[in-house]
Amino acid sequence: MNILPSKEEIELKIEHVRYKMYQAYKKDQNYEDILILSEKLDDLLNQLDKMNHS
Repeated sequence: MNILPSKEEIELKIEHVRYKMYQAYKKDQNYEDILILSEKLDDLLNQLDKMNHS
């Protein structure tokens, strides 16, 4: 059985990934790490958008 995350869970994940991405940027991590976090953030934002429009 696949349980979908709640809107609140996705919002928390979004904030967590945003924070991690900002920290990676501040620490001048390599571009690949920041890109992976950015893609993960995009996926989460898309999930939230779908929830808000369904």
